[in-house]
Amino acid sequence: VSSNFSALEFNERNTLEFMERINKLVDTFDYIFIDLGTLRNLSNDLTDRRWISTIKVWAANFADQILITTAGDLLSQTRLKELKSHIASISLAPKFSLISILSKDVKKQNIIAAPKVTPDWLSQRWEIPFEPRICAQAERERTTLAKVNEKSSLRKAILQLAVTITS
Repeated sequence: VSSNFSALEFNERNTLEFMERINKLVDTFDYIFIDLGTLRNLSNDLTDRRWISTIKVWAANFADQILITTAGDLLSQTRLKELKSHIASISLAPKFSLISILSKDVKKQNIIAAPKVTPDWLSQRWEIPFEPRICAQAERERTTLAKVNEKSSLRKAILQLAVTITS
């Protein structure tokens, strides 16, 4: 993708090569970010033999950290509670951290008040703003958040999060 960033997609066709490829990646890169998709029914996924579960099984055994993104709406908070109960019933190697996406207009969301204290099952908790217009503009223009709005609170939050994660 650039001199300091590489991307690789695993899908049904190439997941058989996943173990070979991930071992090379671990030896090559300092940080590997894997989009695991939804973590609903995580405990079931870890015993599943379908191709999509292969990556979750690897992450559950070898990742240092799993970052969970969530929002303040009722559905997101309900799923987060479900995930917490799944995590409590299984033993996993990685630490869990939470990234909460906050809306500027809290009144329009069906919010469940989230405690500001980090629960025991999380190692860290971050909050980033929800800025759909800036994201949509960056997507339309096929450019970065920095080029769309250098002073965006979302861009600043992501930058701070990246610095925290990689230091």
